[in-house]
Amino acid sequence: MSLTDQHTIVPDDLSSLDSPPFRPASPDHGPGRRLRAIVGVSEDILDWVPEERPRYARLGAIVVNTASLAALSLGVALGRTLGVPWPILIPVGMFWGYVILSFDGWLVTSTHGLVGRTRLTVFAGRILISVLMGMVIAEPMVLWVFSSDIRQEVLNGRSRDLEAYGSALDRCNPASGELVWTPECADLRIADLHGSPASLRTEKAAKIRERDNLRRTIEERRGILAGKETFAQQECSGVPSPTDHTRSGIPGNGKRCQQAWNLRDQYFTSSRIGEDENTLGRLNEEINKADGSIQEAESTYRTALADAIHAKLDKKQKHYGRIGFLEETAALARLADQSHAVLTGEWLLRILLVLVDCLPALTKLMSGRSRYDDLVSRQSAEGQRLHERYLARRSRQALAADDVELQQIEHDFRIASERINEADRAARADRETELDLEIENLAARFRHADSTAA
Repeated sequence: MSLTDQHTIVPDDLSSLDSPPFRPASPDHGPGRRLRAIVGVSEDILDWVPEERPRYARLGAIVVNTASLAALSLGVALGRTLGVPWPILIPVGMFWGYVILSFDGWLVTSTHGLVGRTRLTVFAGRILISVLMGMVIAEPMVLWVFSSDIRQEVLNGRSRDLEAYGSALDRCNPASGELVWTPECADLRIADLHGSPASLRTEKAAKIRERDNLRRTIEERRGILAGKETFAQQECSGVPSPTDHTRSGIPGNGKRCQQAWNLRDQYFTSSRIGEDENTLGRLNEEINKADGSIQEAESTYRTALADAIHAKLDKKQKHYGRIGFLEETAALARLADQSHAVLTGEWLLRILLVLVDCLPALTKLMSGRSRYDDLVSRQSAEGQRLHERYLARRSRQALAADDVELQQIEHDFRIASERINEADRAARADRETELDLEIENLAARFRHADSTAA
């Protein structure tokens, strides 16, 4: 075979080959391109390393899954807590999912092209943010998983709370109507009930004290009155005083006898013994009737008090309303305290959900430094160098333009100065010419005057 024949084996024009170029690869327009767009992948750079396309497509799918989980979590939280109907929750959940999608996409996008120690520092901050967001997203899902047990615990807790509240109301509002002044009862006393038996008992006790005091007073005054009556009787009977001479010892209805009875009558009138005895009888009658009034008041007050306590319990029960997020969280904490299995399951599920939300950043970190990262880093560095050179060129252009403008100004200044100098020289020449003409005219006049005089 000749040398010419050997050269004809390899075609001179490679464009006749049907296969596409090896690098860059042909652009990919499949669904993976949209997933990669979520995490900010540049397809122009990725065309040089098409082997990285599946990795970043799956990374975009992980971000979509995290956003979907966030949307579901918010829908569950709002639906269970506020009772919002699902047709309204769907757009709200989709918006929240879009927010998480955008944020997680930014977290991954901001890590492209990171190399060296800076990579670990940036990823640490991104993962911390993901953990915080994951804890917020995971909590409604955890409550949802344990929803049946949590609901029962909430109902049981409300029953216990109502029972304790009712017991406190009974302690702070006894049927006797007496006021309890302990700190516990400061806000639990029912003070708007009328006809309290305690007031009737207090009134009865006050009347008993008044009756006893009045009885002692009457007895004292009756003793004094009896003494005066005895004195008058002895005076009228003529019984002399054994030690003093207060009685005259003269029997009969004489002046001293009448004076003794007058003193007795005056004391009876002034001491108001009759009126006090009438008052004492009235007090005894009222005290005897008070027991029946107290029994009737206790029956009425007990019924009114039971109705008031029942009304407060109904009001507190209606105040509960729908089971809220904080109430469910507290119920789950109580269940975890009661059972180690619930505690373990709760935290395992919570950690799993947090890890799911951290998957975009964790996946990017665990996948290591890719060739796409190298290309992005190199292109970023090259772009920075090109930008610096562009800035240097623009700066040089600006300086050159300034120099040219300065030179133009100096040139204009020189031309203007020369024109001014030429105009000045021309003006001086004109003035000198005019002066010479005037001198010649003056000399001519002098010569003409001299010739005329001669």
